[in-house]
Amino acid sequence: MKITAVKPIVVYAGKGNWVFVQIETDAGVTGLGEGSLLGHARTIAAGIEDAAGYVVGRNPLNPERIWRQIWESDRYRGGPILMSVMSAIDMACWDIIGKHAGLPVWQLLGGACRDRVRLYGRLSFSGSVDDNAALATEKGYTAIKFGFTPPNDGQVDEGALIDGCVEHVRAMREAVGPDVDLCLDTHSMLSLPSMAKLLNALESFNLMFVEEPAPPEDWDGLRYVRSHTTVPLASGERLLHKYDFRGLIDEALVDYIQPDVCHCGGITELKKFAALAESQQIGLAPHNPSSHSELATMASLHIDASSPNFVIQEHPADYPDWRYDMFNERIEIENGHALLPDRPGLGLTLKHNVAEAHPYRGYTRVSYFHDDGSPAAS
Repeated sequence: MKITAVKPIVVYAGKGNWVFVQIETDAGVTGLGEGSLLGHARTIAAGIEDAAGYVVGRNPLNPERIWRQIWESDRYRGGPILMSVMSAIDMACWDIIGKHAGLPVWQLLGGACRDRVRLYGRLSFSGSVDDNAALATEKGYTAIKFGFTPPNDGQVDEGALIDGCVEHVRAMREAVGPDVDLCLDTHSMLSLPSMAKLLNALESFNLMFVEEPAPPEDWDGLRYVRSHTTVPLASGERLLHKYDFRGLIDEALVDYIQPDVCHCGGITELKKFAALAESQQIGLAPHNPSSHSELATMASLHIDASSPNFVIQEHPADYPDWRYDMFNERIEIENGHALLPDRPGLGLTLKHNVAEAHPYRGYTRVSYFHDDGSPAAS
């Protein structure tokens, strides 16, 4: 079998754009992958077209070889653009492998370690207490993640963020009771002393984890935060390959790693991260934001199903119906858990007419600032 075409597809998703790749073969089997990166859709699409030169003519049943071909052929390795391109292509190859074998991808990754995959619900950024609590009371999620309430004027006041966050967590715990897990995403918006102060104030609320308490590249910052709290920590959504993850895992700086299947090199690489983390008894909790489609969710589910140290999967909970209608199939969810897909490959096929009805639109992320006008993390 040989690859005959590699085609990017860009779809406006309400918040940014999704970027898919469709790989075609001379055997008539096609594969679908995703490399959505918020704010960089056209760049990723162009990168997919560039990478086609390394991929066309190759056998898609050898994703590891194709992965290394692209990696070794670019002397400036890594980076979010290249890794998102590689992720999409790798995902599409695994989709082809599964279809060719007539098996779901998780079956090809060693088989299932579990019968279902636990999800945590996530709204766009923060959401009200009532909206977040409804994820548990009405939609059945057994865990919920939320973040800081973003400042309306774009100005970050760390003291106000800490006070508001503590009260929000308190209200959330009172609303959902002790049996629903709560996760807090901080987006590394606070300075390290402020983060330590926040974590100290959150000790009594029994959080499942606090996410990105320090910038992903700041190992010293993570060590500092780790030494100042007993609250479980999670990070890794902005780390891009095994060489990024080594320090995080080797020193056990977090309790959960959060690689993103659309940015970390795809299924081939994410499965390796899971194994590395397993060796240090670190849990796997893949990143999957609302700026990704359900294809990213599905790709993550195959890894979740087959990884012994998987704990929980992020699942955007505020998709409008047309986003689900982007595919001919749906992920089956019961009581806050995804059932294992049983269709060959990844298990989703794109409705091209729906994709074409939502062409690219420009998108720029919101910016935040300190009171002196300097840019803050967002």
